[in-house]
Amino acid sequence: MPLQGTTIVTTKDEGGYYILKAPAGSYPLNCKSTGYKTAEKTITINSNT
Repeated sequence: MPLQGTTIVTTKDEGGYYILKAPAGSYPLNCKSTGYKTAEKTITINSNT
């Protein structure tokens, strides 16, 4: 799932959890999967400092 307007994408770990590494900010995130409705949410990523 890419962050809209960027080249940043999520990855899934061996447990099926998604991992997202991106700079702090707000991003629209489109969640798509075959057989399910598309969902768009704006997420906010805070800095670790």
